[in-house]
Amino acid sequence: MSDVGPKLEQARAHFMSGRHEQARSLLERALRQNPGQPELCNAMGLVLSGMGKLDLAIYHAERATKGRPRDAGYWNNLGNALARAGRNGEARAAFEKSIELDTKDPAARLGLSNVLRGSIEFSLAAQHLKAAAATSPGDPDVSAHLSFLLLKLARVEEAVAEAQRGIALNPAHVELAAALAHASNYMPGWSGAEVRAAHESYGRILEAQNPARGEFTNVRDAGKRVKVGLLSYDLRMHPVGLFIEPVLAQRDRGRLEMVCY
Repeated sequence: MSDVGPKLEQARAHFMSGRHEQARSLLERALRQNPGQPELCNAMGLVLSGMGKLDLAIYHAERATKGRPRDAGYWNNLGNALARAGRNGEARAAFEKSIELDTKDPAARLGLSNVLRGSIEFSLAAQHLKAAAATSPGDPDVSAHLSFLLLKLARVEEAVAEAQRGIALNPAHVELAAALAHASNYMPGWSGAEVRAAHESYGRILEAQNPARGEFTNVRDAGKRVKVGLLSYDLRMHPVGLFIEPVLAQRDRGRLEMVCY
């Protein structure tokens, strides 16, 4: 069997640069030379999952776990592919196998917590996230997920405290900022100014991580009617949709045209 290390590095470089098809083709050729090689199967599963080809991704991820059944990372990758395909029962089993093999890696507990949230098992999901936080203190993804989950359990003060702890260690982490902003809406005793500050902080981080692409080419004209688009999946029977109604009703129709998607 030839050394697959260089091929894996080349495939990774292609994938990270957005050349997904090149990565897939390279791994396909390597697998023809090394059928069933676990590292190649695992890499192919990750590439295909990134391309949205989930059935093929699951096939290769399963081959990876069969070739190396004691590798917790391979089971976690299989769980992620299964979860993306909506096969939550199988994903749960894969994540649980990964945790059994490595209790300290937070990745599988994060994946399992998302599956458990989907089945409304919030308390069990929170237990896994707290276990992940104990073995990986300071992990911002764990803190953000745990904060959101504590809010689902109506433990608002704990949700805010968890987000604040995470932000103290990771002040530019966008998901932690989002978790704090969301939880602040329900925090007893917080003033409007405190809630607004949490949302503005989230906005600054989000804007910094998503800079404008290029310059607007339209001519600046103070007398021109401005068209603004609002994009949200919460504009029907949802509090967001209800809250935005007064804003839309009170706008200056002569100067502002609103389009909601």
